[in-house]
Amino acid sequence: MTFKLNPTGFLIILCCPVILAFGIRADTQQTTRLVYSETTGTLSSQNKYLVTETAVGFTVELFEKNILRKIISNHTFQTTIEHYKNIQNGDTVTVTKKQNSLLFEGTLNNKKVSEAVTIDEDVWYGSKLLLKDFVVSDKQAIQFYMTKPEKLKAVKFKATKEKLERIHLNGTSYTAVKIRLRIAYLHSIFWKSFFWYRLTDGVLLRSEEVRGLPGTPTTFVKLLEETVM
Repeated sequence: MTFKLNPTGFLIILCCPVILAFGIRADTQQTTRLVYSETTGTLSSQNKYLVTETAVGFTVELFEKNILRKIISNHTFQTTIEHYKNIQNGDTVTVTKKQNSLLFEGTLNNKKVSEAVTIDEDVWYGSKLLLKDFVVSDKQAIQFYMTKPEKLKAVKFKATKEKLERIHLNGTSYTAVKIRLRIAYLHSIFWKSFFWYRLTDGVLLRSEEVRGLPGTPTTFVKLLEETVM
C-alpha cells in the first residue's frame, strides 16, 4: 500500500502561517510542548517533550524518568548532536555525528568515556518523534539509527508503513499512519512495535512497544497534551 500526499497541498501548508509539524508556525519561531502518558503493566508515568524550531533545524528536549535529553536536528529532523543527562547518578554523555560514525563522550559511573561507533549512510534520529518527514513522504519503508547514550550504543531500526487508520484521542478523531518498527537484524524477527502518527503533520499520537525480549509486557504510550507555547 502506498501513501501519497498531494504535493500542491503540502506546499500550501508550508507557505501559510499555520501550525506545522509539532505545532510550530511557519511565520515565527515557537516551541510546542507534548505530554505523553506511558503505561507498562501496573506502572504508569508521564513524559514531557519540548520541540523548538531554530535557524538550522529543530531541538527536542525530553524529560523522562529522571533522564534529560536534548536532541539537535536539521530541517529534515536528522539528528546531529544528542546530549544525555541522568539527574539521579550524574551520568552525562554527548553524542556527535562525525561523517560515518557517532562519537560518544562524557562520564558514566564517574569514569570518563570516549567511544566511536561506525554507522552506514542511513540517517540518525535521536527520538521516534522525529520520523515526521518519513510519515508525510511517499516512502514505504526506511532504515535509521537510534542511540542509547547510557550504553554507548547505536541501534539500527526499520520502519514500515502498514495502513491508514482512524483513531480517537482526547475527544478528537485523527487519520493516522500505522507504522511497524523493528530492529533491522535477522534475529529481531520476533521483536516489533507499532506507532501511529498523525497523517497531516507526522506528530506521534500513540504507540504499542515491546522494550525487551519476547514475553516483556507491552508499553502503551498516548498523547495527552499538545500546546504551542
